[in-house]
Amino acid sequence: MTTNEVMTIERTDGTLIVRSMRRGINWIGAVFSAFSLFWTLFWNRHDSQSEGIYWLGLGGGIIFILIGIFLLLPRRILTVFDLRSQRVRRSMTVFGYVYRDQTFQFSEIAGVDIVEGSQIDNRDAMPVLIVKAGPPLPLNTVRTYRAGIGEIESVAQVEKICAATGLKNVREHNKA
Repeated sequence: MTTNEVMTIERTDGTLIVRSMRRGINWIGAVFSAFSLFWTLFWNRHDSQSEGIYWLGLGGGIIFILIGIFLLLPRRILTVFDLRSQRVRRSMTVFGYVYRDQTFQFSEIAGVDIVEGSQIDNRDAMPVLIVKAGPPLPLNTVRTYRAGIGEIESVAQVEKICAATGLKNVREHNKA
């Protein structure tokens, strides 16, 4: 089993299981919900010019608080590569509730690649599953903070996934 801060790769007889779980607190969600709470309790009450504007601001503030709380909820991505049936099943959960469950044949997958990290928008490199018809699907949870996971670790994860499944490494294929 290979592991980094948020992603594990486990090989069994006929499957490869890639688990990704966000660990730690999402500071953007915490700050967003704290600011929304402050604005809803104090600023909206003093700055509203009429009763209707106050209730509109209160409703908007509560919606923003709920968005911040949603950003704080624990997320997990489970990707199971079934080598016998040549299928991939990818499930995304928030707080234990599956909100996206997708299944693909290996023939529908173009390969595995990396979305490069950036210092500008503060994100790490992340392995993704490239589907022939559709957007790239992250194999790791999206972080809104830098966890210090470099491109070297992501390249190693992609190589392990490609070696175990026989899928094409898009990055290596583009170099050739």
